[in-house]
Amino acid sequence: MSTEVQQDQFAATHLPFEAAGLKFHNPCVVGSGPTVKTVGMIRQIDEAGWGAACLKLSFDPEPYISREPRYKWWKKEKLHSFTAEKRITVDEALRLADFARKNTKTTKWFSNITYCGDKGIDGWVNMAKRFEGAGIHGNELNMCCPNMSFNKQATDHYVNQRTGASMCECTDTVADIVREVRKGTKVPLCVKISPEWGNLGALSVACFEAGADFVASVGNRLGVPPIDIENPEQGPYDLQKEPSISCLSGPWLKPLALKDTYAISSAVAANKLEEKLKRRCYIVGYGGMATWQDYVQMNLMGADMIGVCTETMLRGYAYLAQELTRMKKWMAEKEEKGNG
Repeated sequence: MSTEVQQDQFAATHLPFEAAGLKFHNPCVVGSGPTVKTVGMIRQIDEAGWGAACLKLSFDPEPYISREPRYKWWKKEKLHSFTAEKRITVDEALRLADFARKNTKTTKWFSNITYCGDKGIDGWVNMAKRFEGAGIHGNELNMCCPNMSFNKQATDHYVNQRTGASMCECTDTVADIVREVRKGTKVPLCVKISPEWGNLGALSVACFEAGADFVASVGNRLGVPPIDIENPEQGPYDLQKEPSISCLSGPWLKPLALKDTYAISSAVAANKLEEKLKRRCYIVGYGGMATWQDYVQMNLMGADMIGVCTETMLRGYAYLAQELTRMKKWMAEKEEKGNG
């Protein structure tokens, strides 16, 4: 990308925001996922002017399911479905973190980590410390996906190891992990939580009280993708010969995502958390975010930052300049009219 084009991108996406001691170019975040897993993607995200990005989810140790992903875009429903996912290793993620800090100028970089070994909380703390040592701007603890163990629980199967959404069944367990990671690290801490257990408000309060700087809502939900009624026994993937519970994301999710963010912000307000903790409790709203109007709606529900994943798969990264330019124009017009 030429210097002139980069300058234009920088100006178009400049909407400064400060949180937890970090100065962001704007409050827009590329969420952890398929578009944050290579050196080339890291460069493109920074060149496009994103305020922050979370690296592709890394596990320690590697999960029992780590296969090439099965994706499908349902155009009519504006729904992205996927099952199975190839995770990157901790060492791969650490190399990405090191590269990002040394070779980018605009974007702030967060890890996205899950520990699922036999060291328990100490395993989470050790992972977070390793990423802090690699120069990451912040850590994000993944308590929302993958959904392998939750998928089993949802279909009445026993699980002996909980990951992702299954973690959020027990608020105290999540809070204990957050508390110890906060004690063991200095960089800003985000916790990404799942609404699947119906305890989103209490869970977010527990995370903030345990020391989280940010709480992020999840950008996908478990569900069943469209079924071919002429061939109902065949699922949409070549993974199994039956209908599949899948992770679903995309614009269809926005009404639920807005509700999730409102639940978190309402819980923060009802518990007077910021007054009690004497600090800001920042919320990152994910789910169905595609246009600047979506960003504004999410902000109205209480989100301080906006998380995007599926849309970057559909449109790349550079579209952000167009959306923020339109949003800033709208903001200026409202301010000029005196109702901003």
